[in-house]
Amino acid sequence: MTRKRKPTPKAGDSVLVTWTDIYEQPTADAASDAKLKTFRSLAYFIRWQGTGKFRQLVTTNCFDIETHESYGCCSYPAGCVLSVEVI
Repeated sequence: MTRKRKPTPKAGDSVLVTWTDIYEQPTADAASDAKLKTFRSLAYFIRWQGTGKFRQLVTTNCFDIETHESYGCCSYPAGCVLSVEVI
């Protein structure tokens, strides 16, 4: 069985970004209650930029699926990005 390769996003492609970050309720939780949480955002791909530990994913018009918030431009550190899928 041959596995189909996922397309590499190009500038302007609609993408689903799955990423992780530290989540906490800063006004209600103690700092020790912070934990990793996975998020999913819909966005338009712009580019990967930078090199090495400074590499980041840049998108525009992103909509966060879990929080229903929208942002004009997003920059995700590469180490936080779990996947980028063209949709």
